Amino acid sequence: MSIELRYTADLALFTRVVQCGSISDCAISVGLERTTVSRRIGWLERYLGVQLLDRSTKRISVTAAGERCFELGVRMTRAAEDARSIAITGDVERDTKPVIIGASISAFEAFLKPIMESFDIRHPDKQHELRLTESWQQGIPSDVDIGISLQRLRVGGVLQRKTSSVAQVLCASPDYLDSTPPIASPDDLPQHAWISDRAQSERYCVKLFNGDNYRKLTLAVRHTVSHALEVRQAALAGLGVCCLPEFMCREQLQQGLLRPVLPNYEPVAAELYLVSPKSALERHNVASVRTYLESAMR
Repeated sequence: MSIELRYTADLALFTRVVQCGSISDCAISVGLERTTVSRRIGWLERYLGVQLLDRSTKRISVTAAGERCFELGVRMTRAAEDARSIAITGDVERDTKPVIIGASISAFEAFLKPIMESFDIRHPDKQHELRLTESWQQGIPSDVDIGISLQRLRVGGVLQRKTSSVAQVLCASPDYLDSTPPIASPDDLPQHAWISDRAQSERYCVKLFNGDNYRKLTLAVRHTVSHALEVRQAALAGLGVCCLPEFMCREQLQQGLLRPVLPNYEPVAAELYLVSPKSALERHNVASVRTYLESAMR
C-alpha cells in the first residue's frame, strides 16, 4: 500500500476512534484488534509529526492538532459517503434537518444575528434554528449542534475552537458607586462587593492592563449567580462590581444604567469558542454552518 493510501485509511481510522470515544470501542466497531488500531494511530502520528491523542488517562482525549485532523477526517469520510450515494442513487443524500445553534440572546444580538442573516442570503437552502442558552457549564444540550461559549468547556465529547477575542468591561451601577468608597486604582477593588457567575470559584482573578502596566488581583466573590446575564442584572440592581463582555453591557453603559470602573484599565479579553458534539459534525449541514461561523467570527 502506498504512503498516500495508508495515510488516508489511517486518518479515517483515527476519525472513527474519536467518534467512538476510545480505541477499544473503535476496534470492536471496525472488526480489528485493539493493538492493530493503536499501532496504526501511532504510525499516523509519526507520519504527521504531531500527537493526535493524549493517552495519559483511562479514556483518550484529543489534542488541538487531533481536533483539526478530526475535522478533516470527517470531511473526507463524508465525501466518501457522498460518492457511494451518487453511485447508488445518482445524487448526494440531502440533510434537511435544521441546524440548531445555541447562544445567549445578547451574543445573538451583538454579532450572531448579522452573520446568520448573511448566511441565509448565501445559502437559502440550509435551515437553522436558535436555542437561547445562557450557561454551558453542564456541557452542550442534546438538541444543540453548534454552541457559542465565552469559555472553554471542561467536558468531553465535544469539538471546541477559539474563534476570536471579546473585549470586557469593569462596571457597576451609579447607585452602588455613589454609595461606596471611590475606586481610583486597582488596589481599591478588594474593598468592594464582587459579582460572578458559577463558572468562577469563591475567589475571582481579574487581570488588568494600563499601557505597559499589568495588574493581577484575586477578589472575594460576594454574590454568585447562575450565568452572565444574571451578573448584569445583579450589577444593575446595585449589588456590586462585575466584569462583563462589552457587548453585554454596551446599551446599559450608553444609557447610564451602568458606569465603567477604572476606565483607564482594560481587562483581559474573553475568548469566544464554537463548540459542537463530535457526533453532530457527521451531518452535512452542521459542518458547513460551523465552517461559515468560524470564518465569519475571526
